[in-house]
Amino acid sequence: MERITPLEGSRVVSTNDESPSESVQKVAVPLFGRFVAPRFCFAQEVLVATVKAGKVISSEVRQVMGPERFARQLMDLHRLGVRVLLCGGFNRRFMPLAEQLGMTILWGLMGPAQDVVDRYVAGALSANEWNGRRPGRRGRHGWRRCPNKQE
Repeated sequence: MERITPLEGSRVVSTNDESPSESVQKVAVPLFGRFVAPRFCFAQEVLVATVKAGKVISSEVRQVMGPERFARQLMDLHRLGVRVLLCGGFNRRFMPLAEQLGMTILWGLMGPAQDVVDRYVAGALSANEWNGRRPGRRGRHGWRRCPNKQE
């Protein structure tokens, strides 16, 4: 099973006086209560965790705008320094914007938000937990197999 490392595929923000091992990274999780929200666009709050040297050094809950301001939510998170978004669902129409902002989106996650952040930091998120963890897709007529998905 493929494992995802915390810094794989994402930018790490580092100042000149820090060594590479002391890099700082911000990770965001849209919230539904204390759990990962099923959809990023409908979350009212987001947990922003600061990760340094493989440990969460701080976390805070911030208010975000509603679903009518999806692109603005992404840009606001980018301004906060967030480079990784861990979420339940993400509107693929906005994936190019996220990539342009340098953000990595890991979607398809469920469970308590802090547990998801801890698993991400520990490198314990498996590929089965995010980005198409199901072997098919749901269409108008239920689940179907995707011909280009490998098992």
